[in-house]
Amino acid sequence: MNEAVVNILVGAAGGLAAGLVVTVAVRIWDRLWGQRERRRQIAYIAREIAKYRTLIYDVSQNANPNYRGFDKDDQRYLLYVEFHEHLERVLARRTSKLAFDEIDQIDGLLIRGFRERTRELNSEWYIETFERAASIEWLKLEPARRDHAIFRDVESDIA
Repeated sequence: MNEAVVNILVGAAGGLAAGLVVTVAVRIWDRLWGQRERRRQIAYIAREIAKYRTLIYDVSQNANPNYRGFDKDDQRYLLYVEFHEHLERVLARRTSKLAFDEIDQIDGLLIRGFRERTRELNSEWYIETFERAASIEWLKLEPARRDHAIFRDVESDIA
């Protein structure tokens, strides 16, 4: 074979191998970046749920300046409406790496579950809803501490 043809074939093989290495490296990078972004999105959702859970659980008479003059039940409701609207935006814009079923699980529990609620919300509903959210394994949401005001309110209602 002609030396020029051999050099061309060697160069082409080298280029093909280099292209293959770059392709594999880019795919690995994309996968790692995607996994990192997924973890960040899940962590953000979990933090927002935990933040609003704490706000709702720790409502006390006139504690929140935005809801001064409202009783505890009304404050909890208004905070949940705020949470509901915020979570709708989050699920629409910050869930590119979550599966449809994961988004639907959060939506069904915390958004549609609230929207479809026909009875008046009470402390037990908030507790049950947020405990169900904490039971979603992939969300990795820490269970609520039992020293929140809402648990004292429920105990006083029972007694």
